[in-house]
Amino acid sequence: PVGYHFGYMEAHFRVPLIERFCEGASKTMDPVGPSPVIIHVDQLRKVVTPWKDMSFKLKRDPEADQQLGWVLEMWGYSIA
Repeated sequence: PVGYHFGYMEAHFRVPLIERFCEGASKTMDPVGPSPVIIHVDQLRKVVTPWKDMSFKLKRDPEADQQLGWVLEMWGYSIA
């Protein structure tokens, strides 16, 4: 897949929070979101459920919801 680089999606800005949801992710996560993205439909099928699940997990966490705000689902995609 190919994604657009979003400067505000750099994991080093939110290491403790990201690590709480996926250990090691802050070191390997690309600063992208789900739009725009070029991805094969088979790859998208593999990520859609983990993306949805992680987005809901983040939304249910008051700290994550407050810190991530309107880009929460983008973080859900990147973490998934």
